[in-house]
Amino acid sequence: MSAELVETARPDGWAHDHTQCRSRAKHGTYAGRSHHYQHCEAACTPCREAANAHMRNQRAAKGLRGMHLAPCGTETAYKRHRRRGEPIDESCRRAAAQRARSRRATRPKVHTVELAIAQGLTTKQIMDQLEVDYRTVKLARDRVAS
Repeated sequence: MSAELVETARPDGWAHDHTQCRSRAKHGTYAGRSHHYQHCEAACTPCREAANAHMRNQRAAKGLRGMHLAPCGTETAYKRHRRRGEPIDESCRRAAAQRARSRRATRPKVHTVELAIAQGLTTKQIMDQLEVDYRTVKLARDRVAS
């Protein structure tokens, strides 16, 4: 095997000597990019481009051609506006408020679970009858015990 010096120049002037790598992964491939990642190295341009192309092909094979943004007027769009620091339009604000109201209305109140505990129901019975999760029952039991 000849050990010729192979360097890949990057726009920022950084070069990577591929002959110094401990892996047999071919550079300019997805496996080459993985090698860089495993050795905490900055990936060279051919490896990075190959990995990007690989992921594009994977997404295309699954039918995921791109991200579809939720339309305004939904809670998801409201969260996106908040995350990006964008101004929140009225329809998104209303959708988020409506979702919060519905969550509060359907959330079982801890005092309801406390009453069931006082009646002597088991955790399983409470979870089944009130359709609550274990965490809510545990919280209520802790409050009753204190």
